[in-house]
Amino acid sequence: MVLESGPSATDRNYWLVVTIFFFGYAGWFVYDGSIRYPEKNRKEAARHLHGLVEEPLNLGEIPSKGDFDQLEALGPTSPQQVREAFGEAINTQRDTSGATVEQFASLYGMATVNISDGRVRSMSWTAWAKSKEEIRGQYYWALIPLILGLYPLSKFYRAVTLRVLIDDQSMTYAGRRIPFESMTSLRDFNPKGWVDLYYKVAERELRLRIDNQKVAKFGEIVEAICQTKAFQNPVTAALAEEADEAEQRDDAPDADEPGDNKGCDTV
Repeated sequence: MVLESGPSATDRNYWLVVTIFFFGYAGWFVYDGSIRYPEKNRKEAARHLHGLVEEPLNLGEIPSKGDFDQLEALGPTSPQQVREAFGEAINTQRDTSGATVEQFASLYGMATVNISDGRVRSMSWTAWAKSKEEIRGQYYWALIPLILGLYPLSKFYRAVTLRVLIDDQSMTYAGRRIPFESMTSLRDFNPKGWVDLYYKVAERELRLRIDNQKVAKFGEIVEAICQTKAFQNPVTAALAEEADEAEQRDDAPDADEPGDNKGCDTV
């Protein structure tokens, strides 16, 4: 006798859906951080610089708000100090008095530097829709569902790789070999669809739960064990008992049937 079974579609599909949910949620955060948020910032930068610079804009990582605050705290006086920190200006405007306004744009915002007489007079920061911290933060948020998703992923892997093999000497369940001679009972059937197999290893009784939501050929496996060990099939026994109880309920007399007027006064 050889009986082989793979996983039940119920268990496999359940853990697949849960895994997709968590990894999809993580992917959404990554999508925000890598595509949606940067694109939103690019569009806002294009609106501010429309007509001033050539498009498409080539926006880098510098300066960020942190870079701007760090330089502003130093109180730069030379335009060269600004250019060393922020790179080349994306746009420069000059007025008739010789004063200039240099703009340094990045993916996160734009620093505007007012220069006159060769000295930095003032600096200001214009933020785009999403800051550097908000964009980078999406990757950290993605770690939460990603880590949580490892558990259903492991359950999905176990469900997909589950194999049950019954031969003349034993049953091998998910790599665990249980000889027929060590099996002591098959009992504790639950109407939800599982039954427990008890067996002994070195005088120690262990339990293996056989679940119809995990194993495709649940009924055939239970029947094969019962036939080999001469156990009563707990599944068919429970179903027969349930059928008997239903039949008894159907055969029971109805208290409201016509003619049943015991204890009632007749007028």
